[in-house]
Amino acid sequence: MSIDNIERLAKKFVKDYPELTEGFTSLVDRARQSHIPEKTPVAEAREQFLVVRREFKTRPHTPDLLTRYWQARWSRLGRLVGTAYEVPDSNFYQDEIEGLEHMSDPAKLLYLPDKLETTPEGLVLLGLMHPKMDHWSVKPTTSVTYDRNGGGWGFIQSDVQTPYPDATEENLDQIINDLTRANPNLIWFGPRLATYIIGSQDSKDLTSHYFDENGWVFLAGAHTEKGLVRASFSKQGRLRIPLVFNSNIHTEVTGARLEGYKR
Repeated sequence: MSIDNIERLAKKFVKDYPELTEGFTSLVDRARQSHIPEKTPVAEAREQFLVVRREFKTRPHTPDLLTRYWQARWSRLGRLVGTAYEVPDSNFYQDEIEGLEHMSDPAKLLYLPDKLETTPEGLVLLGLMHPKMDHWSVKPTTSVTYDRNGGGWGFIQSDVQTPYPDATEENLDQIINDLTRANPNLIWFGPRLATYIIGSQDSKDLTSHYFDENGWVFLAGAHTEKGLVRASFSKQGRLRIPLVFNSNIHTEVTGARLEGYKR
């Protein structure tokens, strides 16, 4: 018998036999409790993440909060693919976090699991975590390679609008040199596809927007056999990478985005 039918009978019973109300009400409460489904590990991890996300969106980003946020985020995402990701304490100090977040081209702090940043399987796992991307580059047939490997605490420029309009490989080197001179304790480089995906998905959770919904960026740290990767996200969450790559394409909606880590 469904809980709805039990409750209907209970109302009639209580009306006809008020002297038995207390005992019957207790019986109905137990029946109701027995019909509450247990939370799955995925649902529990999601709830825990949402609690920390609310705090992250409304409070200053301290090293402790940054660590707890990414621990909760990777716990949730890891449960989706049956993998546990260990997130150590952030190695960024408070002033470093504030400095990155308040730059003219601000950057967001990220924790990047090694496996996701160093192997083709990492892109496949990201594709499973975020199925809306629906793209060949996050499937077993991916041919994307990187200039450098390794995860850990890092950052990526976080403006949802495409940074550095009309950037090319040539002037991107100058941009990186300028940032390095201004921030000698930080190393900047062209982003890898995994970092771009992790940052963009986090942007969606925090701002309701993916990176570069109205533009394209060169991912100077990611390549295929056809050359440098150029990428963006649709507003619906689909990853877009054109089949024809040309690092010297010059359009008003093409820019660049950088990632980096602490020396």
